[in-house]
Amino acid sequence: MNSQDAFTSATYAIDQNVGEVLSISYGACEAETPSTQIEAMNSVFQQANAQGITVVAASGDQGAADCDEPVGASGLPPSSASRGLAVDFPGSSPYVTGAGGTEFNENGQTYWSASNNSNAGSALSYIPEIAWNDTAADGYLSASGGGASALFAKPSWQKGTGVPADGFRDVPDIALSASPDHDPYLICSAGWCTNGFRDSQTYLDTIGGTSAAVPTFAGIVALINQKTHSSQGNINPALYALASATPGAFHDITAGSNVVPCVVGTPDCADGSMGYTAGPGYDQVTGLGSVDTYNLVSALDGIEQVAPVVISDSGEFFAPSQGSGTVGVTATGAGSWTASTTASWITIIGAVSRTGNGTVSFTVTANTGAARSGTLTINGQTFTISQESPSSGLSDAGSMAQIASGGVWDTSLTLIDLGTASTEARIDFSGNAGSALMLPFTFPQQTFTGTMLGATLDQILNPHGQFVINTAGSSSDPVSVGWAQLSTGGAVNGFAIFENSNGQEAVVPLETRDAPSYLLAFDDTGALATGLAIANLATAAQTSTSSSATTLAGRSAWGA
Repeated sequence: MNSQDAFTSATYAIDQNVGEVLSISYGACEAETPSTQIEAMNSVFQQANAQGITVVAASGDQGAADCDEPVGASGLPPSSASRGLAVDFPGSSPYVTGAGGTEFNENGQTYWSASNNSNAGSALSYIPEIAWNDTAADGYLSASGGGASALFAKPSWQKGTGVPADGFRDVPDIALSASPDHDPYLICSAGWCTNGFRDSQTYLDTIGGTSAAVPTFAGIVALINQKTHSSQGNINPALYALASATPGAFHDITAGSNVVPCVVGTPDCADGSMGYTAGPGYDQVTGLGSVDTYNLVSALDGIEQVAPVVISDSGEFFAPSQGSGTVGVTATGAGSWTASTTASWITIIGAVSRTGNGTVSFTVTANTGAARSGTLTINGQTFTISQESPSSGLSDAGSMAQIASGGVWDTSLTLIDLGTASTEARIDFSGNAGSALMLPFTFPQQTFTGTMLGATLDQILNPHGQFVINTAGSSSDPVSVGWAQLSTGGAVNGFAIFENSNGQEAVVPLETRDAPSYLLAFDDTGALATGLAIANLATAAQTSTSSSATTLAGRSAWGA
């Protein structure tokens, strides 16, 4: 309705039950609002909640000094506060959702497209935010309102990380973009938008402040109502519960403040500034943070959105000893993901449910029995964990002194069982310095796709059968260089082929000899080159002598 008073219009809208969401961009500091009006309107807002109406109101635009309102002909707030800490009503009512302000903080990164898409949007992704505070830039109080109410006690639902234990209702509850400087809302008002979004003189009409955040969040509540097929009433209890149960519904704003200059000696001003700083969880600047609309709508629908994910690898091999590993998880859509396992010897470390991109850390216990395999399941994606049995009846069968993976290099290893019975073959990979070398592998003979990580592989070979292993390092990975040691309980031989992206390749046979010296034939004519790789299989350092002497540490390699 049209009236001369915003509160009269609000009362009418509630009495007549004209809608399910009420947006109020008008307000005043608690001390400047008559107590009779506060009592009356608070009762009306309580009635609205009972009718299923969600009321959203601004937290104010003077930072923590809401009573220092615009004065004089300029219509601008003062440059320094002198009336103490204060919050805005009706945003401070426990029956109202108080909306504070944030400001985009691109920090030199690109988040905007040079042109609009078909929906007239240009944002490329979520844009990082800080608390809105343009006071220093504008020369007058211009920041997200917030603080503790002087009138209303702490509601039972206002609890969680960061909520002050002050006994009073704290505001705001949430925050959305509000800076009129970076970046304002583009609007069309009377006489404007005669030429696209511009007026006849090509000017744009823009606004900012928490008064702009209010209708934005009101629109989000309308989407929630549409999704849930029901009205929300006082949405605050659900918001604070979700902040703990579904943190992905909010973007926690942890930088910035609503601190403003103040006149020393005036109320609450001891050192020339006063206000609050944004931090983890709830704060009296941005509340619970800005909202991720999709996650919030989905969560309030009672259905937690399950994010489609991509995992970094298909699995990992482990030696019999205790070990640990990680799985990279990339969420390709909104929602949460959960990691689980049914294997008692695999333990997930840390949170098992998260949103966005992340990692799953896990440990495996030492294996004293037969080789075993278990899985981690992450939103339907399977990560296979295989662990070898302790060595039993295996002996060294040979080595391959050169393995290369990543960058421009790939290596293919082939093992062949020369016997008439199945036998176990184990390959241990070591770096040139002798430590375990973790590599990504693919197995062309297997039916599953993806890569497996490991520094040791264990396989049962069929009689006269072969097993092929390919390293899977990408061109963007750093080059990993080392050697491989084969242990087996039967007659197994093999070779490796390593090649680079230029089409050059070399065959490295399994070296089974243990001679005191070797003769190497080479040809260095016509720009030909010969590579030499030497591996020390012993646990003690050894010295090799060619044209010069080289000392190799235990179980290390050297190449030239």
